[in-house]
Formats: sequence, structure tokens, C-alpha cells
Amino acid sequence: MFSPRREIPPIVPADRRTRAAAAAVVLLILALFAWRLFDSIPGNSVTYDESVHVTRGYAVLRYHDPRLNVEHPLLGDALAAIPLAFKPRLHFPLHSEAWTMASHWVIADQFLWHDNHRPQYLVDLARYSVAVMSILLGLLVALWSAELYGWAAGIFSLLLYSFCPTVIANSILATNDLSLALFSTLSVWALWRFTRRPTLIRGAAAAIALAAAMMCKYSGLVLIGDTGILLLWWWWRTGTVAGLRSGRAATRLVRDELPTPVQREDGILRLEDQSPDAKRRARASDDRVSHGLAGGLLGVVGQGLAILAAAGFLIWAAYGFVVSPIVTPSVMKEEVGQSLDLLIRGIAIRPDDKLIKYPKQVMKPIPPLPHNLRWRVLTGVPVPAPQYVRGLLENWMQTRGGHLAFLMGKISRRGWWYYFPVAFLVKTPIPYLLILGLAFVSLRKGWKWDEAFLLVPIALLGLLAMKAHMDIGIRHLLPIYPLLAIFSGRLIVEIEQLPTAGKFSTQLIGIWTLAALCVWFAIEGAMIHPLYLTYFNQLAGGPDGGSRFLVDSNLDWGQDLIRLRSALAKRNISMTGPPQFIPARPPLPASRVWKNPNVGIGLAYFGTAEPTAYGLVYQPLDTEPSTKPVKGLLPFYGWLAVSVSDMAYHGYPGGGLYWLHNFKPEFTVGHTIRVYHIHVPRVKRREVRKLIFGAVQMP
Repeated sequence: MFSPRREIPPIVPADRRTRAAAAAVVLLILALFAWRLFDSIPGNSVTYDESVHVTRGYAVLRYHDPRLNVEHPLLGDALAAIPLAFKPRLHFPLHSEAWTMASHWVIADQFLWHDNHRPQYLVDLARYSVAVMSILLGLLVALWSAELYGWAAGIFSLLLYSFCPTVIANSILATNDLSLALFSTLSVWALWRFTRRPTLIRGAAAAIALAAAMMCKYSGLVLIGDTGILLLWWWWRTGTVAGLRSGRAATRLVRDELPTPVQREDGILRLEDQSPDAKRRARASDDRVSHGLAGGLLGVVGQGLAILAAAGFLIWAAYGFVVSPIVTPSVMKEEVGQSLDLLIRGIAIRPDDKLIKYPKQVMKPIPPLPHNLRWRVLTGVPVPAPQYVRGLLENWMQTRGGHLAFLMGKISRRGWWYYFPVAFLVKTPIPYLLILGLAFVSLRKGWKWDEAFLLVPIALLGLLAMKAHMDIGIRHLLPIYPLLAIFSGRLIVEIEQLPTAGKFSTQLIGIWTLAALCVWFAIEGAMIHPLYLTYFNQLAGGPDGGSRFLVDSNLDWGQDLIRLRSALAKRNISMTGPPQFIPARPPLPASRVWKNPNVGIGLAYFGTAEPTAYGLVYQPLDTEPSTKPVKGLLPFYGWLAVSVSDMAYHGYPGGGLYWLHNFKPEFTVGHTIRVYHIHVPRVKRREVRKLIFGAVQMP
């Protein structure tokens, strides 16, 4: 049952002219891909997490201190911040209290928006670094697919990768999701090459790539399971270690020398001649096979442990060869100390959606270890790279606590097991879904053993994402997109093997079908340029209907402040001014906002950027649930700009933005910010109560 019904034949090496033509096409596609990336970067304002990633990466490169944002390893942030390391005049708040406490949000806000000019430019520099990594990943996709299925398949896989809106959307943001996709793909590819020809250099390359993936995000640890499963798969498939093949060959040789069984009259089979020498040789060959299997398994286990040990050593080296307890007095003063204190006391933050309509977090006990033993382990046992282990524990605590998530009109902290399947279905272009469906259906005809190196990581990462309580974006599935693009290249080989007889042959129909899907797919990617983050396919109603299914980093991550300012200026709405690179002023009293709508636009913005840096004159709109109307006034009147993510998270019945459901937006900016114009400042108290707490239209 472990053998394919029909294995795909090996790829015939292409001649020099074919390779040169294929290389030219690959470079052309990569150039177009690079243009789309670089053209999309400047139009997006700083998104929710980018400020923290950029600040942390700069602190790691410039001051070699990974204390900020410990819930993520350091490599992804450091790679993104490489261009900033060549800016020597940047001011960093090293002597602030927030730095001592490792308050990454406070430090990021001060570093980008208050201590340095041109914060958008600094973040764009980091985005260009991520874009370069995405281009390198596209080249890797083309090369690996060409090795598996030929150069035509390599070009096809590169097209699928470079035109995918989800890939482009996360290739123009300064986060660590794309770096994880790059190094996880590189890790699996290096392991695949190691199994084809096990050498010391290839084993070292596999260890380096594995360590890099695990230092980008903690979800990269799933590659440890991938490595173990794929090495066992290699051992089972090839049997090239410890003399397994020689044992099988000896068995076949001895059995060929044995006499043919003859059936007697009573129906019992017997051998005409079973000499002692033949029996001895048969037993020796069987013992050789058993020893070959056992020795091969031990060899594979040893190689896997060596790769993991080398990867662990590299992680330890990246963190400065530090050996100390996980919890120290200085660590307890930092923000991460709060989570570690809960862990020491045996308390975990668990999601609970049954308390009230708006889900909260509750404290629940952790059963495994007694308090004194847990304290001794965390505070008294020195471990290598304690910062890495500390971040892993912090990440584990956050995952157990869940994250506020939205799916198809529901809000939860527990999440849903079907969140990522739904996100994949509505965020992936329909032609790409059809191509993937054809690729998986074609497995029934035949498959390559090497394709396990694509399918196993896809399955494990998908299961991990469905199991976790972090349903905040399809970006957590980003590492599977390069592998899916490579796997889809098998369709080229399947089409080449179709019958060619007749005017309308099966092969010709397959070629035209695949070409039509590719054209459709390319049009889908071109039409959404440069708003790739807001892409939803026709199943969700396009970008305008996406907010009914998903929000957060799937749609609205705070990327449209620049477009909001341009839209207001185009409509002569005087709520903009010159960019201000000064600390944000405190909100004005509510009474002043209500009485004077010209103070600024009301803004409920799902992001961490400072709107005044983009020239917006605004007043923050309260999104917390209200208990009663104040002085018979609406919460705000005049011009309001509200992010669709805030509407999703705070627009439930009784929420702070529920009253806005009674008004129709004047226009929408970038599919993510709805702009309202509330004309009537005063209504009766009874009508205001109905307006805020009920779905009653204004009289």
C-alpha cells in the first residue's frame, strides 16, 4: 500500500538552449514580480504589527539585544531591519523606563513616531528587504519545481507563486511571515537534496536552513516533525543505508537457487530438494535483510539527530551562547515576566466565550507540575539560549489564551477549527483552487515519492494552524503557498502524458484548459493591484464583501491612512493638514468634540500608526460599549472614518460602534475604511437610546 500505482517517469535533462530560454522567462517573471512588489510598498501606511517588528529588528542589529517582542524569535525581524542598520543617526530610547521593562509597543511608538523623522520611509526600507526575500523565494520555487517536473513546470509554478495575491500582500509588509515561508521552504528543499545524496555539506545546509526557519517564528518548530517524518519516509522508500539493498538482492539470489515447490496428490506443497546449504544461505540472507533494516533505521535516526543538534547549536550561537535560568530577577521586571509569573504560579490564561457577548480571557489552573518544582525548574536550571526558551513559553501562554478572532459574523477567542479552511477558500483565487484540485486529483494516476517532501509539511502546518487559538490571519498559512505552487507543477507532466491522437486530442484540451486558468488567475492578480491585502475571491463577493467573512490581517490591518488622506483631500473635506512628526496630543474632552465637528474627523482606526504623521486632523472615536447616552447627544457627529475591523469587533449589539449600522457610509477607502457623515447633532434622549442599542432608523 506504500507503492504508487504509476510513478511519474524521471525528467529528461534539458539541453543548453532550452535551459537558457527557460532562465530568460524565469528572470522576466521575477522582474515583473519585483515591479509589482516595489510599486505597492509606498502606498500602504504602517500596519498593525510592523512598527514592533521593525523596532525589534533594529534593536537586535544595532544593540544586539533581543529583549523586545520575545514572543517571536529574532531572525525574521533582524533580516527585515537590515537597511535600517545603515542609518547611524537614528535615535533609540535606550534610557527610557519602557526599555527597562521591554515594553515593545511603547518603545516602537516612541522610536518611529516621536524620536525620528520620516517613519513611513523607515518602514518602507524594511519592506524592501522583505520584498527581496520574496523574490529569492520565487527563484527557489522555480528551481525546485524544475528539478522535480522539468523547466516548463518550473515556469508554471513561478507564475502561481508570483501572481498569488496572498503572497504579494505579505511580501510588501515588514513582518516575519515571509521570512518563515522562505526558510521553511529552503529547509525542506535542503532536506530533500540531502536524502538524494547524503553528504556532510548537504547535511550542514539542511541544519542551517532548519535553524533559520525556527529563528523566524516559533511555528517553524513544526519542521522538526517534518524532518523526522521525511527521514523515516526516505528510509522506508530507498533502503540505501546499512546494506538494505544488498540484503534484498542476496535474498532474491538465494530464492532463485531454491527448487520450485511441487504439489503432491494430497494437496500439500513440498520442495523437491531442501539441502542444508540452501537453508543456511536463506537464513543468512534473511538475517542480512533484518540487520539492514535495523541498521538503516539507526542510521537515519542518527542523521536526523545530528541535523537537529546542529540546528540547536546555531540557535544557541545566534543568541550569544548564553546559558542561564529561564527566569531571572531582571526578566521578572519586563513585560514577559507577567506571563512567566502566571506560569510559575500554575495559572494559564484560557479563552472563554461563554461569559458575555464580547469574549474575554479567564484564569485557569495548569495541572502538570507542583508549584515548588515548577519554580525550581524555571529559576534554578540553566539552559542554553534562555531568551529563545523564554519566548517559546510566552508564545505558548498566548496561544493557550487565544486571540480575538472574527469569522462570518462571529467573535471568539477560542477560534474555530475550520477558520483556516474557510480563509483559504475565500482568500485564494478560484482558478488557483481549480488548479490545486486538478493537481490533487491527478495523484490517483501516479505520483513521485519525492512529492512527500511537499505534502507532509503542508499537512502538518495546516493541522497546527487549525489546532491553535490564533485565528487572526491567513498569513499563518503563508509557508504552504510556495509548496502548493511547486506541487501544482505536476500538472505539466500529467498533460505531457495525455493522448495526442486526433484533431482535438486530450492533451490539447488539457493545455487549453490550463492556459485559460492561468490567464484567469493572472487577471485576478492584476485587477487587485496594489490592494493585495484586501483580496477576496468571488465566493466571498470580492474585496467589498470580504468583511462579512474575515477581518484583521486578512483585510484591514491599518494600511489605508495614506489613501484616507488623499480621499478626504480629493473631496475637499478639510480634515487634513501637513504631516506632524510630534507626540500625539491627548484626546479633547468629549463635550468639545460633540459641540464642534470641525475639530477633526472622528477616527476609529484598526492600527498602531500615528494618524497625525500622515496629515490627518482627527479625534479618536470611542469604541467601548456605552451604558447610556450623554446629554441626549450621539457619540459623534460630522465626518467619521471607521475601519471595517473595528466595525466587526465593536459593532455587535451593545458595542461601541453598533449605532453606526443605522447610517450608510458616504464612501469607502481601499475597501477597509468606511467614511460616514452624521448630519444631525441632537435628537431626543429616547431616540438616541434606540439608535445606540437598537437597529432603529433615524426619524
